[in-house]
Amino acid sequence: YKDKKIFITGHTGFKGSWLSLMLKQAGANIIGISDSVPRQNDTFYKIAQIDKHITHYFLSFNYILQFYYTINIKKYKL
Repeated sequence: YKDKKIFITGHTGFKGSWLSLMLKQAGANIIGISDSVPRQNDTFYKIAQIDKHITHYFLSFNYILQFYYTINIKKYKL
């Protein structure tokens, strides 16, 4: 995964946080999209400070144009 761009939806959840951290440690460039930041302070996302290790965006998937813009303006290849 070294130097690969990996796109993860739900990166603030338990599984997404672990996946983000593991792939980052493998050398990947992680882009995460989630609709919210966890409010609790005891989530893995906050404890591991995932937001300091990856590029992340918070938006609602109800806004597909916003999602499309985010992907295309940053030139991410899916």
